[in-house]
Amino acid sequence: MQHQQQLCCQHGAAVWLEQQLTPVLQELVATGVRFSAMVADNEAVNDALWDLLCRPFPFLIRVRCAAHTIQLIVKQIMLIRRFASCLETARALISRFEKSKADRQELRRLQHGKHEYTLVKPCDTRWSSHLRSCSRLLRLKPYLQLIAAQPDAFWSELELLVEFLKPFQVATDVLQKDSATVLDVWVQKRALEQHIDEMQEQIGASTARYATAAVQQRWEKQVNQPATHACTLLSLIADTSHISERELAAARQFILQFGAGYLVFFNLAGGAPEASVRAALLHQLGSFIGRRDQYTSMVENIATARLPNSGCSALDVWAMYRGELPAVATALLSITASEAAVERSFSAQDAVHTDKRNKLLDKSVQDDSEMFVKFNTRALDRQEKPPELESFSCIDL
Repeated sequence: MQHQQQLCCQHGAAVWLEQQLTPVLQELVATGVRFSAMVADNEAVNDALWDLLCRPFPFLIRVRCAAHTIQLIVKQIMLIRRFASCLETARALISRFEKSKADRQELRRLQHGKHEYTLVKPCDTRWSSHLRSCSRLLRLKPYLQLIAAQPDAFWSELELLVEFLKPFQVATDVLQKDSATVLDVWVQKRALEQHIDEMQEQIGASTARYATAAVQQRWEKQVNQPATHACTLLSLIADTSHISERELAAARQFILQFGAGYLVFFNLAGGAPEASVRAALLHQLGSFIGRRDQYTSMVENIATARLPNSGCSALDVWAMYRGELPAVATALLSITASEAAVERSFSAQDAVHTDKRNKLLDKSVQDDSEMFVKFNTRALDRQEKPPELESFSCIDL
């Protein structure tokens, strides 16, 4: 008991976090808001927090931040000897200019009359910053060669490294968008594997194997694969040919297990017991996969969704149907892929609660004033649905 009380006093502990979050989530449920997943970074405390939250909310899905996972993949890839050697030289070059005022002044002088660029020091906690750092070195190459000449082999390796890292930055940017979902995790994983395969001849077979293994290792360790495959199956437009039958079977089982618990918890199945809801889901899932019963016309609806610039998403298609499975599909396909939106809220609060305004009360910052306006203005702007979507009915998440 004493040990539990000590944990409760530690603001970073899972027990303390659970005690803060549970009342908030219960209040959301009471007001009619539905949620399906906990999205957080890969820290162990969040795994422990999820275990605790599953007691009052047994349907809750654990989703690890995909953008953070990409960072960890890049960190692992940067340990490859070929890339590590190039990065070591790049760091040494940047360090030289960091320590030498004369070199920095000469770099500015050589750029006289043009837009002046400075070297960028990479941040080890944000491995994508290595791409920006290396790109800046390449931009400044003509001037750097006059001050601190490097072998041509270094610049060739640096160009190769930048070319190799760019798709990882693209994947990070995609997964950090507010509109990114768990489906995007699968899409970007496949894109990265294809990119590594296409660059195999340039980077070498052993390097390509190591990079592919890094992607697969993080995928297996930190991605909720059943949930991701379930979203891929329900997305209507994703290619599932690269998903094994075993994985698809696990995805179907996940849909049934999560869906029954979710629908019963939020009373979306007319008060039916969980076993009955599960049976109904199983029948509807079979009809969906076989395109039978009410899903016979789905082929045409999917074709419409696949048209370029159609503005029709999988959520729009699912909104045309009624029953347990469409409600579950809407919940799963609405799960975000990363915690980037939360990180942006921290940045926004830093801009509001500055050092010069450090006497602002929390209530003034968050509840009644500036943060409320910042985050709700965009929501109010989106309040009116486009005319073509007015007939669709989606679950609020």
